[in-house]
Amino acid sequence: MAAEAISDAAVGVSWCQLNDESHLLTKLIDGAVELAGSDSAEDKESKLLAFGRGDIRVLVTKPSIGAWGLNWQHAHRMTYFPSHSYEQWYQAVRRMWRFGQVFPVEVDVISTPGGHEVLANLQRKAEQADAMFAALVDNMNEAAGITGPSYDNAMEAPLWIS
Repeated sequence: MAAEAISDAAVGVSWCQLNDESHLLTKLIDGAVELAGSDSAEDKESKLLAFGRGDIRVLVTKPSIGAWGLNWQHAHRMTYFPSHSYEQWYQAVRRMWRFGQVFPVEVDVISTPGGHEVLANLQRKAEQADAMFAALVDNMNEAAGITGPSYDNAMEAPLWIS
């Protein structure tokens, strides 16, 4: 299902959680390249740069490997096998959904019937994160409205200044 969901993407990422998933997806997706934890640092860097340049059509990797600090606005399609980590979910989606992205980012979440608790947990965490950020903005706006000392008094200069 995950391979089929991203099969027609011009460029995309297939996020997974397990090595077996990664190996199978790489075999099933035409033009896919696997970025694995067992790759050397040089190979990881080479694959990430190649994907960023558009030389790799579909990158298959784990969020723990490639979901932080990368700008992939050139792509807007992904598949995702969820875990309980909201941080991984958020970071994986934000690789593509960034300033400069000109297309809607399409994410196909791949789960099993038994995965509904994981999805519910991610939804709960997303709602908590939204509430936290809304409260942060409210607090910042309130703090910005605090007035300091008034400097409306006329200046008085000492007599020796003339």
